Amino acid sequence: MEAWGYELVEEVVWVKLKDEKISLTHGYYFMHSYEVCLVGYKCKKDTKNKNHIKVLRGISWNTIFA
Repeated sequence: MEAWGYELVEEVVWVKLKDEKISLTHGYYFMHSYEVCLVGYKCKKDTKNKNHIKVLRGISWNTIFA
């Protein structure tokens, strides 16, 4: 993310459900029941600050069950 000018600020985990039960999908070594979404914030390098706090303030959960 840094190579693209983003700062990693959080992770969101999506737990996969099917018929209200955890759903397993194929992985390379293990069966997977979730996906990870990396959340980044991008700003100009010369104006780097903590404005991403304003962006994340409205998010209350880092786990999605769907």
